[in-house]
Amino acid sequence: MKIAYFILIGIVVIVLVILIHLIYSGLFSRVIIKEKTSGPYNMFYVEYRGDYSKVGPIHQDVYSYLLENGIKTTKGIAIYYDDPKTIPKENLRSDIGSIIDTGDVSKLVGDKYKFKVIPSREVVYSSFPYNTTVSIMLGVFKVYPKMNQYISNKGYTISSSIEIYDKENKKIYYEFEIIK
Repeated sequence: MKIAYFILIGIVVIVLVILIHLIYSGLFSRVIIKEKTSGPYNMFYVEYRGDYSKVGPIHQDVYSYLLENGIKTTKGIAIYYDDPKTIPKENLRSDIGSIIDTGDVSKLVGDKYKFKVIPSREVVYSSFPYNTTVSIMLGVFKVYPKMNQYISNKGYTISSSIEIYDKENKKIYYEFEIIK
């Protein structure tokens, strides 16, 4: 009987730890959708083709390269061009990188990476807590359906989605550019 009691206590503790982690990661965060003008952003990036769920290491490679070259950044960025519901995973296109200051552009070299300025534009946007890596997954499952519903209700056409991972402010920003 004592063993069953300790097993039960262990299971309860594990479930509580998982639940607390999920809550901290944003499980019960409210999703608010708005419109605004966003940008411009200086984006240092690499083009990627493949499963969107595999971009984490690419973010880390770009971030490490920037640090090695004396450039501090606290904002990762990803532009997703295709709808994963309609395009095979291996054909999904994205640009994965970091937002950098204008003054840092001249410090960068290398043909593996690219640079572009994302101009100011009108977007539908939302934010979500960025406390853990689980926050990224929860954000996708909570924010994207609400954003898509908002866009559909407004009759908007969207060209791509952008996710900005702001480590300093512990937020993920989701932006869908409105095509007029």
